[in-house]
Amino acid sequence: MTSIDPATATEELRPIQSVGTTRIVHELADLVELHDSECSSVVLRAGGVQGLGEGDRTRLIESMRHPVHGEVGGDGEGIERLAQSLDKLGCSPGVAAFLSHWTEVVCELTGASSCGVRLARLTEQMCPLFHTDRVTVRLLVTWDGVTTELATAPGYSELIAERPELKETGDQGQVFRPENGDMVLMKGELWPGLRHGAAVHRSPVVPGESTRLMCTWDPLG
Repeated sequence: MTSIDPATATEELRPIQSVGTTRIVHELADLVELHDSECSSVVLRAGGVQGLGEGDRTRLIESMRHPVHGEVGGDGEGIERLAQSLDKLGCSPGVAAFLSHWTEVVCELTGASSCGVRLARLTEQMCPLFHTDRVTVRLLVTWDGVTTELATAPGYSELIAERPELKETGDQGQVFRPENGDMVLMKGELWPGLRHGAAVHRSPVVPGESTRLMCTWDPLG
């Protein structure tokens, strides 16, 4: 289900954009920017990847009451159980294929054998403070609703450690929000050779009766 948009093949290649320690890219191959020591996160712009279809997005927003989660191998092992849960929610087989494909991508980038995958519909702010994750890397996508906030100032993880009040405000953090459908790879505290620290981020406030539909991948093993 996930692939580079064929239309981009005939267009002039769009340059990689830097927003502080974040790189915005348009080609799947450019996710290797994550290995740049100056980079803490990479955003694959939604226009360069085929994402969740409108019908599946609507069904998940309307039907999901509890997260769908499990461990999926880079070889696809374990995806069947998630596929069964998604089928009960009325989703097309393409959703499970999407989850499996991106598990494979994360495993290839990190050398992990599997990922913990979590698909959820959220109605409240889960992590209100700017923080880093104690993982090697995390991949996330928000299909509907407000997106995760990234603090992209170099060295910001060290700054919030020294000034805890900045965890609430994000002051001087050059806060950046990806677009819906963007695939966001964030370095965690366990990434080897961090130069500017792990990606500092937080969950956004979910306004009113709104919801967020999102998925995360954490490499395991």
